[in-house]
Amino acid sequence: MAKILLIDDEATCRQAAAGGLSGLGHHVTALSLDHVGAALIDGSRQAHGRPDIVVLDPSAPGIDSVQVTQLVRLGTRRPVIVTAELRGEADIARLFDVGAESYMPKPCSAQLLDAQIGAVLRRVPRPTPPGTRVVGQLHLDVGARVAFLNGRQLQLTQREFDLLDRLSESPGAFVPRTVLKNHVRTARCSRTVDVLLCRLRAKLGEDADNPRYLHSSRGSGVALREPAAPSSTLDFT
Repeated sequence: MAKILLIDDEATCRQAAAGGLSGLGHHVTALSLDHVGAALIDGSRQAHGRPDIVVLDPSAPGIDSVQVTQLVRLGTRRPVIVTAELRGEADIARLFDVGAESYMPKPCSAQLLDAQIGAVLRRVPRPTPPGTRVVGQLHLDVGARVAFLNGRQLQLTQREFDLLDRLSESPGAFVPRTVLKNHVRTARCSRTVDVLLCRLRAKLGEDADNPRYLHSSRGSGVALREPAAPSSTLDFT
């Protein structure tokens, strides 16, 4: 069965859904919207700490439902099923646009939700356990939390490794700075990601003006890429 993160601000609905899904054999962690931020930071740090799937009701007074759905999807990197009272088609379309995998109007039975969870997990692979990630000559042993460059172990702090770990999950893709900030627990300082990037670049033997592995883009975030192969010149003289 599945590890489910259930998020619902209505205590009665949350308890009923958690009880029903647990009775069907699932392992359920049930939270209100108030506790989502801390849970995303803790649960997303390594692949084996994430849920298999998220069941989310993003509705609450004064809350942007679409933004909550997007943050939960980015924070967990797992499929999200949105369950909420019937919405207009435009609102449902926006939920899909920001990454929701499925939408089910409330109220829905645990049996129907269980069937939808099974259908989504058949389409979306579950997270893989920690292993070794390779980007160019950079090797990360996620389980041991060590990194090597050209066979030499890098002396990284916990936060430096956390940042490199998150970027290595999707090499080549830009990860928004807000996601990186949450992942390395930098809510108190908006500049901490930049400081960590500067330190990592120094340890990787590069800088912001001449990046090899760590590439930044204003508005897009940061990407970890394999260095381009040096161009060769032919001398026909």
